[in-house]
Amino acid sequence: MYIPTEWLLAGALVAIYLFDSAYFLRIGEAVVVSRGGSVLRLTFGSPFELGGRRPYVPNPFTPGWPALRIDWDMSGHPCPSPEAVSAEMISRLRLVAPIGCLSTVCAFLIVLVAPLALIAGQQQVFVIAAVLCLLLAVAASILLLRKRRPLGLSVWQAVSLVVIAIVCLPCAANLARAVSAHRIWTLPAA
Repeated sequence: MYIPTEWLLAGALVAIYLFDSAYFLRIGEAVVVSRGGSVLRLTFGSPFELGGRRPYVPNPFTPGWPALRIDWDMSGHPCPSPEAVSAEMISRLRLVAPIGCLSTVCAFLIVLVAPLALIAGQQQVFVIAAVLCLLLAVAASILLLRKRRPLGLSVWQAVSLVVIAIVCLPCAANLARAVSAHRIWTLPAA
């Protein structure tokens, strides 16, 4: 059975995007899925464990909705109040929102338009989609670098996210998620 190279590349673009979307949660970690400043749900990932971590793949059609990671503290150490953590999370979501908008358009171009163009044999459409996605990744990267301090990212963390987004365009579609995943909030388990 012969599979055209273009179809393999199209499948690889989608597979890289989906793999990059995954979070591997430790036992005790959870992901808060939010939309518009409100909590949609709380998830602890799949019951399947891989190396002591549970995979969680967010909705692939919502790349601009960053998820927030939390870690439940059961040691009894003092933790910030849930209200303070909530305020921090909302502030972070507001900072990441413009990056999420650019990521969403980039995802549309590189995960939907580019693979369809490859399958249909439309090389010019593929190149245009890839170049537009690259330009969006650069714009999102500039925003990320400008908001680095309020997001609590070190220079090297911000630069590594930027390099990954520019070198791997399917990863650029998850830039907002990657930024939000860098911060893990600790909440008391009670």
